[in-house]
This record gives sequence, structure tokens and C-alpha cells, in this order.
Amino acid sequence: MHPIVTKCKGFLHIYDPIFTRNLFVFAGMSKDKFLKTAKAGLSKDFDRPRGDGHFYAYELTSGEHIGVVWSRDRNRFLRHEMLHASLWILDEIGVSSINKDNEEVLTYHTDFLCQCVVTANKKPAKGKP
Repeated sequence: MHPIVTKCKGFLHIYDPIFTRNLFVFAGMSKDKFLKTAKAGLSKDFDRPRGDGHFYAYELTSGEHIGVVWSRDRNRFLRHEMLHASLWILDEIGVSSINKDNEEVLTYHTDFLCQCVVTANKKPAKGKP
């Protein structure tokens, strides 16, 4: 199964088909731009984040749970927030305690999410669409 990664206006929507969760990623933008873009794209007001990144978990009126990642960069802080996203998703599916016997699911899932962002943001080679 492959993830469904959609480039939206100013952010990415990642649908994880294994754990059936939706994650919205706002990376490489200021706090103010995040708040404006998130409100326009998700029709939701977000609390102003502190620091250089933040992970939000929300329950929509439909009952669906979504994760939202904001990071001022596309590197260090983003990876940190993606780890929070992975922990949230695993907790959502019942893996609430990570230990040496099950840590591989956390490491592989975090890598999976980060790779979704890297792949979506990759610029095509010169001369290719």
C-alpha cells in the first residue's frame, strides 16, 4: 500500500493507508503564515504555536481524528514534529507504549512520514515535468 500525498495550497495532506490516518503538514513557513494558511486550508483556527514547530491532534465534528504538523523549517524541526505525529498515530491505533520490543514500528513509521514530505517536495530534474 502506498501513501496518498496531496500537495494543497501551502501544505501537504498525507493519508496513511496502513493506519488510516490523515496528517496535514505545514513546513518551511513562519508562525503567522501557518496560522493564515491552516485557517484557509482546513477551516480551523489554531492556537499560536510556541517554539520552532508544533504537533496538533484534533477531533473533527465528524468524529475523525487528524494530525497537523507545523515546522518553521523543512529539516530538523520538521523531523522532530514528525516523530510526535508517529507517536500520536501509534497511540491512536493502540500502541501506547514504545519499548525495545516494538520500537521498529515507530522508527519505520517516522521514516515513512518524513519520506512522504521529502518526495512531495522534491524538485523535478531539469528538463523533466
